[in-house]
Formats: sequence, structure tokens, C-alpha cells
Amino acid sequence: MSARLRGMQRHREPVTVEWIAEAGGISVAGPGAVEQGAIELFGKDLSDSAIAYRMRRDRELGDASARPCAEAGCPRALPAAASTRRRYCNFHLAPHSRIRPFRERRRSALRRRAAVRAATADPRRE
Repeated sequence: MSARLRGMQRHREPVTVEWIAEAGGISVAGPGAVEQGAIELFGKDLSDSAIAYRMRRDRELGDASARPCAEAGCPRALPAAASTRRRYCNFHLAPHSRIRPFRERRRSALRRRAAVRAATADPRRE
């Protein structure tokens, strides 16, 4: 391509939405309708990548409200707006629930230690 043609291409009119709509024989209101549909589906004006991320997450995890709490025997489901990292319901998210397993392990270790001491205790000392 010659330098003259390249110079002419640089000065062409920019392609606009209106030009594309006119060339395709469609209404210019189309992009606005698509944006309005996305707002209605996702609750707010999100970028295309945010919509794709939410759809992929929903496909991988399913409905967040259908995910059960990770606590054994808990019948509660996670809140609908729970993030992907969340594993516990509102009740088991509280500090008393998070600390309990550690305290139980410590108590059982102390009980085992006491049982070993009792089993190996010198009967002459008593």
C-alpha cells in the first residue's frame, strides 16, 4: 500500500454506533435496550466482565441459597448474597462457633493426658 493511501485512511470518519445501526438497518435504540435488560437482570449497571464473572460463578456454584452450611448437622443454607468463599451460615459464623472446635480438641487432649498419667501413676505415691 502506498504512503498516499495510508495517509487517506488515517483521515476517514470514525465508525459510530449510529453508522453501524444505519448500515445494518436496525434501530439505534438497540444498545440502550440491551443495557436496560442487563440492569433488569443483574440489579445494577455492571460491566460486561462483571456480568460474565457472575454468570460463570453461578454456573460453577449453583444458587448460593442452595449451598448448605459447612457445620456438621446444620440445616441452614447460606444467605443468597454469600460470596464464593463463605462456608458457614450467619449463626455458625459467630466467634463462639469458630472457637468451639479448637476448645474441644484442647479438652480431649487434656483428658487423654490425664488418662495416661492415671494409667502410669506410681501406686506407691498414693
